Parts: sequence; C-alpha cells; structure tokens
Amino acid sequence: MSKKKSESYRRIGAMIGSPGDATEERQAITDTILKWNAANKAQGLWVEPVKWETHSTPGLDGRPQGMINEELIPQSDCLIAIFRARAGSPTGKELSGTIEEIREFMRVGKYVVVYFFEGMVPIKGIDPDQIKLIHQFKEEIQQKGLTESYSTVDELQAKLSVQLSGIVKKLTSRPASSRKSGSSRKAAPTSQLSIANKGKGPNKTKHSKAPSSSTRTKVDSSDRWALLGDSFLEAKTVRQNRDGTITAEVPSQSAEVDAAMASLRPHHYGRSKPVPFAHGNDAWIVTVREVESVSEGGEQLWTVVLAPEPVEYGGGSMEMSVQTQGKLYTADEIARMRAGRILLNDPPPLDDNKRPSGDIAMLEEAFLEAQIRGVSTPVTVNDCIIQVIYNEQRGKGVNFLKLARLGAIFMLKAGGVIEHVRKLTLGPVRNGKVHVEFVGVRRKKYVNADPTIIQLEGDCALEQGSKD
Repeated sequence: MSKKKSESYRRIGAMIGSPGDATEERQAITDTILKWNAANKAQGLWVEPVKWETHSTPGLDGRPQGMINEELIPQSDCLIAIFRARAGSPTGKELSGTIEEIREFMRVGKYVVVYFFEGMVPIKGIDPDQIKLIHQFKEEIQQKGLTESYSTVDELQAKLSVQLSGIVKKLTSRPASSRKSGSSRKAAPTSQLSIANKGKGPNKTKHSKAPSSSTRTKVDSSDRWALLGDSFLEAKTVRQNRDGTITAEVPSQSAEVDAAMASLRPHHYGRSKPVPFAHGNDAWIVTVREVESVSEGGEQLWTVVLAPEPVEYGGGSMEMSVQTQGKLYTADEIARMRAGRILLNDPPPLDDNKRPSGDIAMLEEAFLEAQIRGVSTPVTVNDCIIQVIYNEQRGKGVNFLKLARLGAIFMLKAGGVIEHVRKLTLGPVRNGKVHVEFVGVRRKKYVNADPTIIQLEGDCALEQGSKD
C-alpha cells in the first residue's frame, strides 16, 4: 500500500474588486491566480480568488455593498481592484462599490493593489462623468502609494503574473497581528465549505464499533446520524417544513454536544455563516435560523431550524467542457472524476513529488486538478472524504461507515457532482479497504434529454493519501 504525505497549504484570500464593465479582467485575474497556484505549489501556499459572484450570500439583510464587505473582507488578505472605463454606481456610502471596498481594506490595514485601464475604449462606451470620477480617485490614491496600469487584458495578466509573487511575499512577511486576516477561519463561505475536521464529540451509541481493517458490515443507511456544521450528531427527528426550512431535534447528554449545538446560534448582529447539513440520503448547505434547548429528565433536547441556501446541486449553469492534456473533458466526465476522488481517491490529489518536467505539462495537469477540485462549486474536493473521516474517527468507538456515508453525500452534492443519491453502500471492509457502490443523478439540463447518471464501484484504501 503506497502512502503519500498529506498536503498542507496556507490559504491567502485575494478579493477581486471592479465595476461591472471589467468582467473580462475579473476572469483574467482569476485564471492568473490559479496558474500561479499551480506553478508555486511547492511553497505550501494557495491563493484563493474571492469574488462576490462566488463568495457572497444572497439576502435582503441591508445595504448590498455593506453585506459584501461584511462577508468577503474577513475572508480576504488583500484586494486586487481594477478600473476600466467606469467607476461604478453609488453605494449610499461611497461613489462606487469598488471605491468603498478599497477604502474599507485600507481602513483595516489590509493590502490593496489597483490597476487602471489606459487602452482604447469605444466612443459609445464612454461616460464622461465616470471617466472623471476614475481620474479624480486615481489622483487621490496615488498620494498614498503606487498604482499600476494596463492597456489590454493580456497585458494585465502578464503584469499580475510577475507581480503576484511580490504581493504574496509582502503578505506572508507581515506579522500575523497586522494581517487581520480571515484566512484561518474554520467556518467557510458557501463556495469554500470544508468538512475535513469531523467527529467532534458525537453522541456515542452503546453498540457502535471502532474502525477495523476487516468487517463484513455493509452500510446503506446512516440511521439517526446527521452532519451539522463540523459535528456528527444523533438526531431524534428531522423534518422538512412547508416553507422549505428544516427542523432537527438533537438530544444531548454530553457537554461536547451541548457546545456544538450552542455554537450554531446566529450572531445577534449578523447573518449566520453557511454550514453543511446531511441526513438520510440528502444534504444541503444551510444557514441556522434558530437554536433552542429544553432540559428534561437529565437530558437536553436541542431544536435547530435550518434554511437551505439557493444552491444548484449536481451541476450549475457555469459548468463547461475543458480541453487540456490533448483531451476534451465534458462537464459530466469531470463530475465523474470528482466523484471518484470523493469515494475512491481516484484520481488522487496532485502530488508535489511527481511534477511533470515541462512547464506547459505542469500547468495543464494543474488546470485539470483545479477542474476536479471544482472551480465554481460550493465546496472544493481536495481529498477522499472516506479516508478523511476514517482517520478522524479512528479509535473513537464509532462505526465510521455511517459517518463516512453522510460526509460523502454532502461532498457529492455540494461538490457539484449529483443532485440526488440513488444508492450509496459502504462495506464490507477487507484488508484495509472499504468497498463502495454508488449511483447518483446529475441535474437535468435539457427538457428533451434525461439527466446523466453517475455510477461507481470499487475499493477505497482507508489510509489517507493512499490509492492502492
């Protein structure tokens, strides 16, 4: 059985800010960051593009730009801002959303990089008032530091490709107390939820068994277990309400479960962060609306009301085919590969010790790796969740197969693989491997065509990082 050293990265959040006329630039910056990640993987750093399109949570909770600031700035270590031919629209606080973002980043002492377009703009696309606002703001901030210019999107990419290493160096060399970063947070936004650290004190059943190298047990149900936030818990009831919310009752006789439930209470001054929830054969990304508890007969009964986020499970509208390494991969083929990683660690994560020799080959392999992990999916698929949960639950006296099944269902849905689970059976376990059978249905994309079915069957090595 081969073993691979687990990968560990320091995340750097790079928020991308711009008015609405810089769509092409936003994508170019995203692509440049992903290529930089591939080329600099050995440094143990991962720069995450943070954008309102992928990281903000919809809602009618207040001023739109204020909501974006509140949610995205804590997730970001720096801001990369672009101005093309428009300054943007007033926010009620500043002349534009991008200007407000720049001022907010500077106010909290976070690093800001600003690019100004100096190329040709079609006459019909020019608004003199907007151009004037850009020039006025440019003159103002050039008193506070250096700005950069570009004439084409290609030039922007070329400059950022060179300058990004310097930006990262400045960020990583700053004292931790001065970064004020949200990069070490455990609760992730919708686009970056993680369930890598599970098993924080679930209710222990009297007859549960510890993970072993061999067992005849086959599991096609998770019974009363539920995944909520970063904990596995035994639920008394789970009810889907008419208004679309979900109500779960969780009994507790331990301080650990009480602490896990209490930590879910929404903050008095803001909306709660999206968290994972899985039960039975379904899973959602949810926000917590209410948490209540009643003590009776020495047992605490917790009631939590959850609101599912408006997420496209099983393939979003942004999915597309990609060509790399001389092959065209359809969105369904990439989804199958992602399912293989979640359930079988096949394909395994890109290995630093087996980098291709040519730069182009390296970038193409890294590009495919980014697609498998998920570029615009609610969660990224970095590892085999069955291996992760096995290693987390080892020695805790819990039948890990039921918990691994729940974690896998969440990752399959939130990872953009399937919309519905038809079958997921784990077991038996033999010689350090668990047998997996899976059938899932992708989102239906066309009225006159059946949805794609994804089927997988194979053995997953339980040691984390092992494929064989």
